[in-house]
Amino acid sequence: MTRPKAIVASPYTEEEHLLDLSSLDAVYQEIALALTDFRSTSDKYAFIDYLSSFNVAAIVAQVQQSGRLANQPPTKIYVIAFRLILKREVAQNPQNTRLLFDFDKRSHAEANALGGLLKYWYGKPDPETGQNLATCWWRNPQDAQKGGTGKMHQASVAKVRNWYELWRVEQYELELGANHWHWREI
Repeated sequence: MTRPKAIVASPYTEEEHLLDLSSLDAVYQEIALALTDFRSTSDKYAFIDYLSSFNVAAIVAQVQQSGRLANQPPTKIYVIAFRLILKREVAQNPQNTRLLFDFDKRSHAEANALGGLLKYWYGKPDPETGQNLATCWWRNPQDAQKGGTGKMHQASVAKVRNWYELWRVEQYELELGANHWHWREI
């Protein structure tokens, strides 16, 4: 089977948002391809633990079944989850929500260009509480740090940081081997 050169790895489908698979080693290509099937498994993903919220086990199984992990040292992936609640006055202002969307989209394009971002996903705010979750899967913490320190990302965070009543960051490490996997909060 021929692999595509680039894949959709975020909510954004324009060319600058596509993940260039040739920029990744074979194992990370396989992980990125599996992550195209990343899905929430609960309507309560913004509230409950990460592994209960998403199909991580299915993603792992898909990568393991590919055979790419055979005869390799374990591969580690760095995952960030953002649990968020916009302030009510921000969430109810269409101009603010449009600006937030634009900042998010430009920040994603920048992080994608800097490299190492395998998947970006965000959900919909809970209709009662407004709580939401966004998540990024990275090759490693260094790639995430580089992506988070880009000029657009920094400007966006500075502009909208006080728009939230909740802004909690969770960090995880997924270790993948041919016959095992381990998930831990870091």
